[in-house]
Amino acid sequence: MQLRDIIGENGRVFLKSEWGPASSDWPAVSFTKRSVGEFLRREFRPGRDLIVYVGTSSQLTTENPAHRQRLLSAVVIEPMQLLETRECIPPESWEEAQRNFRGRWFWCMPALKIWDFVDFPLASEVMPQSYRTLGFMANRGNVVEVHPDERGALLGLELLWVDFVPARKATAFASTRSFLNLNDLIRSDIGRIAAGILGRVSRSDLPPIFSPGIMRLSPGLMLPLGLALFPGACEGSGDGGVGQGAGV
Repeated sequence: MQLRDIIGENGRVFLKSEWGPASSDWPAVSFTKRSVGEFLRREFRPGRDLIVYVGTSSQLTTENPAHRQRLLSAVVIEPMQLLETRECIPPESWEEAQRNFRGRWFWCMPALKIWDFVDFPLASEVMPQSYRTLGFMANRGNVVEVHPDERGALLGLELLWVDFVPARKATAFASTRSFLNLNDLIRSDIGRIAAGILGRVSRSDLPPIFSPGIMRLSPGLMLPLGLALFPGACEGSGDGGVGQGAGV
C-alpha cells in the first residue's frame, strides 16, 4: 500500500515532529499548545487529509537512531475531538511522559487510523524544503503543510498498517462522523425526514421536550439531526459537545 492509496483527492499532508512512530502505546496526536488543536479542527478533514510524523534529530528525544530525521507514521485523526491526552493513551504511557516531562502534551486528537512508513525514509531526501520548514523555530510544536512541489514524492512511499485499540473517548464521535461523511444527497434526505418528524412533534399536544419521539432519540443522533436541518451548525463550534475540553 502506498500513501496515495489512503489520501483523498486534493488531500493535504501536515507534518509534525515526533519522538517516535505512532503506536498502541500512544494512539493520539498530542501537543502542548491548544492552538495546534484549534488549527487542525479548522483545517483537517478525515478521509481527505493525513498527518505525517517526522522523527527529531536529537538522541535525547528520538532515542532510536533508526527513527531520527525519518518519516515515521501517517495518521488520520478526528479533528472534532480535542481531548486530554491522558484520556486517550494507556495510563503507563501518560505517567512515564509526565514523570520525565511534566506539563507537556496535555492535549490531543485521537488517532482513527495509523500506518508506518516502510524502512522509515530519510525526510531530507524525500522532501528537503518541507523538512527545513518544519525545523524553523517558529514551527516548534506546530504542524506545517508539505510543500506542493514535494507532495508527489510522498505519495509513492510504501506503508504498513498498524493495529491499535482506540480509547473509549476516541470513538465517542464515530456516529456523528459517519453522518458527516455521507454525501450531500443522503444528508438532505435525512434532513427532510427529520424535519417531518419534528414538524409532527411541534403540532402535537405535548411540549417537544416531553414528546416520546424526542425522548427516544439517542444522544448520538441529536447532533447529526441538527446538522441535517442546519448544515452550518458545526462551523465555529466550541468545546461543548463537539470539541471536548481537554494540547504539545
